[in-house]
Amino acid sequence: MLVELGKSADMGVLEGFDTTLVAHFENGKIAGFCRIRIFDSVAYVNPIVTADEAKGQGVGSSLMEAARKTYGELRFVARGSAVPFYRSIGCEEIPWGMICPEVGADCKTCPDFAECKPLPMTMPAEQPQPASHDLCRRPIIGITTDINFDTNLCSTNHEYQSAVWAAGGIPLMVPSIEDSPEYASAMCNALDGLILSGGGDIDPTEYGQEEHHPELKDVQPQRDRFEISLVQEARKTGLPTLGICRGLQIMNVALGGTLVQHIEDTNLGEAIGAHASAENAAPSHMRLFAEHSQPKPYTSPSHLVRIKGDTKLHDIMSGRAVANNESHDFSIPVNSMHHQAIDYLSPSLTASAYCGALVEGAEDPNAAFFLGVQWHPEYMENGRPLFAALCQAALARCETRRASKR
Repeated sequence: MLVELGKSADMGVLEGFDTTLVAHFENGKIAGFCRIRIFDSVAYVNPIVTADEAKGQGVGSSLMEAARKTYGELRFVARGSAVPFYRSIGCEEIPWGMICPEVGADCKTCPDFAECKPLPMTMPAEQPQPASHDLCRRPIIGITTDINFDTNLCSTNHEYQSAVWAAGGIPLMVPSIEDSPEYASAMCNALDGLILSGGGDIDPTEYGQEEHHPELKDVQPQRDRFEISLVQEARKTGLPTLGICRGLQIMNVALGGTLVQHIEDTNLGEAIGAHASAENAAPSHMRLFAEHSQPKPYTSPSHLVRIKGDTKLHDIMSGRAVANNESHDFSIPVNSMHHQAIDYLSPSLTASAYCGALVEGAEDPNAAFFLGVQWHPEYMENGRPLFAALCQAALARCETRRASKR
């Protein structure tokens, strides 16, 4: 028997939703319950764990069948351990980021928190499983570093190291001690995966511009030259590579792309793509948003990015691989700490994410794992799938190389 328990304001109804708490009774006892949210004439199922199906395995097939009869088409939020069950009964899966307007905010302040008890918002339900915690099987993930000439130190943010370890890898700092192709080749041979980290601005001479904008900061030509060699070698050898912020930009520059030196005082509609082909230039209607250079805390989102369907980034962030004709764009909230941007996108790369018309993600569609994002996923819970996917790709490459040496 399916019983509506009412539409109550104290349930923390999300704005725009007509929310109903539904319970299923068997032999006079509650067998399970869920929340049905009506939005745009579609019923969305927000499951709550049942007593008889422990450990989050769903609300029970009988409840779902009754709910479908009552509400028609059902979709479920792509999160939680009940996902395989909902897939098995034919519910349509959607990312939580397309539903909750508070995605990326502090969940504990959300009025839905008591019932929602979410995984970190926008994290896919079945994110790639971390590599083995057996140290002998953890892939080695190199992380490029900044050079501080005042202190004579190479450094990188602790968040990168933590994200790699949590995802199942072993983080290893990669210093820019020289920029020779031999050093880049040796480093790629020693690593199972690579993170091109954030940092200072890239020397404009590397992408053919002689004038230097006065807002350029912390330009390190030695790091630029080394990382350009590193990107080219990583792509040639198939080393799984993730570029973050500056890392995305250096990937683009290394493969023949260009950058806008300072987006805040640039008319992107005219400047971006002025010398690019129509296929690779950013569209002319782009407008600049202040959210691209946010203050701390970096764990909070600044703006949304639209992730394109039929891309590797889409598969990672949605938690599933989809056929081309079933793939849809969706948006996620991200942080933002950059004042430069991709101008001409390298023909070797395909844009995988946008904010407006600004390229926020790009990848090599012919590589197993060679992609970059403009935001900093290491600070955000919804960035974990990127590191997990990198470690999975790195582990697969590591095991393939080991097998070939036997």
